[in-house]
Amino acid sequence: MDPSEKLSNLREVNGRIFNTTNERYILPADGVEHRRLDSQHQAVITMLGDLFPKGSGAAEILARSFEGYKPRVLDLGTGSGAWAIDVALKYPNVEVLGLDLAPVNPGLPPPPNCRFEQGDATMGLKQYGRFDVVHARAILQGVKDFAALFGEVAEVLSPQGVFVSIEAETCLYDKNKIKYGPQKEGDPDFSWTQELAMAYLEATT
Repeated sequence: MDPSEKLSNLREVNGRIFNTTNERYILPADGVEHRRLDSQHQAVITMLGDLFPKGSGAAEILARSFEGYKPRVLDLGTGSGAWAIDVALKYPNVEVLGLDLAPVNPGLPPPPNCRFEQGDATMGLKQYGRFDVVHARAILQGVKDFAALFGEVAEVLSPQGVFVSIEAETCLYDKNKIKYGPQKEGDPDFSWTQELAMAYLEATT
């Protein structure tokens, strides 16, 4: 086990490492999970064609260059840190902060304009300063009240700043792209996967 994974705010369960900061977030926080997150990151940016969704305005903000001013980026739930590092490499004129429940252990040292801190975004963000772009991706499991989190983001977002939030659609669709609703065992199109998705939504909303 990596020494950094033995910190007091982490726990080991059946050989996997989990955070102890936020009990809602139940996925691991170890090297195996970070490799999965790296793969997920590549899949998402391949789908988007960039680090940001087209039309979000985030890329335009970060491309600006003002004498003596560096745009700041906050990545909530940074995970493996892959997205934060890619932004820092693409935009060397910006400062990037990645925030996560568990320590971030990238395979290579991050660029000098990128750093990581451990913390829970749902407990407040003001202590980190103001940002021109705030990014959050796949953090649904760890957030009980999204409205409250959005309020926290608004408090630290600079005027004309951009908040980018990306979450997965957990429901299933039929061949006609119509969303399946609640089902019962024995229904013609019953799916245990859909049943699990509905139970997940009920438990997390």
